[in-house]
Parts: sequence; structure tokens; C-alpha cells
Amino acid sequence: MRTTFKLAVLCLSLTFIFSSCVSKKKYTELMSNKESLDQMLADSKKRTSALEEDIKALGEEKDELTSDYENSKKEWAAQLSTLEKNIQEAKEAATEAEMVAKAGEDKTNSILAEIKKVFSPYEGNGMSLTEKNGRLYISMANPITYRSGATRVPKTQIATIESLAALLQSNPALSVLVEGHSDNVPVKAGAAYANNMELSMARASKVLNKLVKLGVNSNQLTAVGRGASMPAAADVVEEGYTSEMQALNRRTEFVVIPNVSGLLNTIKESGV
Repeated sequence: MRTTFKLAVLCLSLTFIFSSCVSKKKYTELMSNKESLDQMLADSKKRTSALEEDIKALGEEKDELTSDYENSKKEWAAQLSTLEKNIQEAKEAATEAEMVAKAGEDKTNSILAEIKKVFSPYEGNGMSLTEKNGRLYISMANPITYRSGATRVPKTQIATIESLAALLQSNPALSVLVEGHSDNVPVKAGAAYANNMELSMARASKVLNKLVKLGVNSNQLTAVGRGASMPAAADVVEEGYTSEMQALNRRTEFVVIPNVSGLLNTIKESGV
């Protein structure tokens, strides 16, 4: 019986020891699982925190972009308004300029008509107007030309100056530019004039003085020398001017100076 009791105690002890070993293993396993879960939870919190930071940053960026867009919209609207205003002002200025140009053209045509009217009675006497390069020249039946290096007006052309003097005396509002010209042959050393420019100026001055002696108001006349800068025979051949071309270049011409005071008043009145 004692043996049986000992055996029972031994069995009970083994059972208790076995039970204790199994519980500890499970505990260890549970603790390990808990640590894994805790780590996962910590990682999840970190990711959540990072996502929240990203969301916050995106929100701030969105607000900044929205603000920039609104500001840009205002700037674009202001620029568009300014551009539209400038376009409108440009259109108005263009319209005004067209009106001024039209008024100026009408006035210019009126001035030209008046000048042509002045010359109409003299056309039968060999005097007329010719437009050349935007200038009004008085064309003579017997133009004033010179020998090489000379400034004296030939007697055969005195009648031309007398006709012009009569025209200017009859029309005191008419002004004329007396243009002296020369050929391109260099002035000889020791001549009365140092160069062709001085020679052409002397030719113009002598004609002007003759007109004044004939009774023309000096205020109607202006003398200018062109030298060889404005040849009558403009087409230059490779061999140079012929003697006939050079003779045409040695001349005095008369250019009408229109009275544009009315035209200037029109422009001033327009505010240009």
C-alpha cells in the first residue's frame, strides 16, 4: 500500500511538472507575439504620423497654390484691362492721325492749287511748274546755264530772270529758293572760287541780286549752293558725264517754297 501511495505521488508530481512546462512555453510564445504586435503598432503609428505630415504639407501647398492662382488671376485681369485700354487709345490715336493726315493732305492740295493758279497766266510765256522729287521747280523755256567756271548770266537768259521778277512782284506771298549748281569738274588752282560749292553759291547769289535789282522783295528769295551734289543728268555712265551732260549740270534753278502756315495751324489745332 505504501508502494502504491508513492507511485501515486510520483505520478501526481510528474503531472504537475509537465503541466508547468507547457504553460511557460505558451507564455513565452504569447509574449513574443505581443512584442511583434507592439512593434507593428509602433510602425503603424510612425507611418500614420508620416502620412498626417504629408497630408498637412499637401494642404498647405494647396492653400499656397490657390492663393497664387487668385493673385495671378487678379494680375491677369489688370493686365488685360490695361491692354484693352491701350488698344482703344491706339485706335483713337490712329483715327485722329488719319483725320489730321486727311486734313493736311487737303490743305497741301489747296496750297498746290493756289500756287499753280499763280503760274497759270505765265504758262504762255514759257514758265510753268514741274514736280520733281517732292519739290516744285519753276520750269523755264530758256533755263539759266553757264560756261565752265563762270558765274555771269548770259545775256540771252536775262529775259528769263525778268519774267521771274515780274511773277514774284505780282505775287508778294510767293517765295523762291534760288539754287546754284555746278558740274563735277574740279576748280582749277588759282581760280576765284576754291571749289564747286563756292562756285555754285556765287551763281545763285548773282541771280538773286539781279532779281532784287529788278524790284523783287529780298524776303521772297533764298540763295543756296548745291555744288555737284544734284546733277541734272542723274544717269552716270561708266565713262563719266559727256560735255552735254556737264553743260546741263552748270545751272541755276528756282524752287517754290510753299507757305505752309495754314497747314501748320491745322496740325497744331489737332493737338499733334
